[in-house]
Amino acid sequence: MVVVYSCSSKFKSFSYLYDEDHFIHSLSSDVVIVHGLPKDLREARKKIKFPTVSPRNSATPEYYIKEVLPRLVKSKVLGIIVNGGNCLQSILPASLEEFQQLRCRVAFHALRLRPQIRALGSQVVGRLRASGRPYVAYHPGLLRDTLAFHGCAELFQDIHTELIQYRRNQMIKRGTVKEQLTVDSVSRKMAGLCPLMPEEAGLLLQALGYPPTTIIFLAGSETFGGQRMLIPLRAMFANLVDRTSLCSQRELFDLVGSEDPLTSDLPQPPPPKSEKQLIEEWKRAGPRPRPLPPPPARPFYAHEKEGWYGWIGENDTEPEASLIEFRRQAHRLLWDALDYFVSVEADAFFPGFHNDGSGWPDYSSLVMGHRLYQTPSGITYRPDRGKKCN
Repeated sequence: MVVVYSCSSKFKSFSYLYDEDHFIHSLSSDVVIVHGLPKDLREARKKIKFPTVSPRNSATPEYYIKEVLPRLVKSKVLGIIVNGGNCLQSILPASLEEFQQLRCRVAFHALRLRPQIRALGSQVVGRLRASGRPYVAYHPGLLRDTLAFHGCAELFQDIHTELIQYRRNQMIKRGTVKEQLTVDSVSRKMAGLCPLMPEEAGLLLQALGYPPTTIIFLAGSETFGGQRMLIPLRAMFANLVDRTSLCSQRELFDLVGSEDPLTSDLPQPPPPKSEKQLIEEWKRAGPRPRPLPPPPARPFYAHEKEGWYGWIGENDTEPEASLIEFRRQAHRLLWDALDYFVSVEADAFFPGFHNDGSGWPDYSSLVMGHRLYQTPSGITYRPDRGKKCN
């Protein structure tokens, strides 16, 4: 079987995150990997002449043998669309041990972050250990998709609850979530299905004996709720740092590389008027009405519309992602990759949420699996998020 991965543009290419040459070389004895299709098949792809499949979550090997393989043999080319990862069940039967080993080789050997990410990650690790003290990597797990998937909206307030419920409704329409829109978030949290709040993680770290001077690296490109969610944790541990406090703007810019300029999707203020124009408008306006009309509504300022949440103050439906938002998503992939490297190398890792691959994929489970494979003796916590933690 020949595997083809797309390198159509910088923000969609495999090499944006991973070392492409290393990936091909590492798997050369297992599978043939090529950069692109032959010319005749490229034309067929443009005309959408060959089929595609979208495996369901945790699909079984029988699905690929009975459903995917016959279509591949018939059409010679098959596109596989993976949504959210986890396209194969976590534990394979003993008869497929060879494929389980191949999966490990892909995950922990072939998939290696590109040199620029690893170089900056090594510098961050060195800066964290410069004082001679170990550091703890902590990923809150407060992601909008995770909270929506598990029904944790009521743990937040106001706009955040509305944003989570909107995303959960989208998941229900797509069939990702098979439950009702509104569920009891408190019971979900008591059952351990919701992330720990940062203050709860701080209390557990204190109970484990970590002093207030402990260096904690905050991993992840998104913390739903913003910096205010981290205020209690910062009060417990003053040395809470992240990539922005350990890397210069230049270092992060070099990691992203040069980019084509994009027009802003934020409303632009009107051009300023000269004094003469203002006087002319005043003269043309005529007498002022009595009584005076109410003042116009306060406009939304640019900083209030930034980010994926800015739409909710004006619309009932979330707008399509703009080019700038797609670019931000690409940047978040880079930040997650950088933080992933630092988390794997940490002296200890504490997840705010993990599910060990059983269901919706999450960042912490990937880090924990990598740490278990790379350094089994390392300290990796698996907190019980159930009733005992509340």
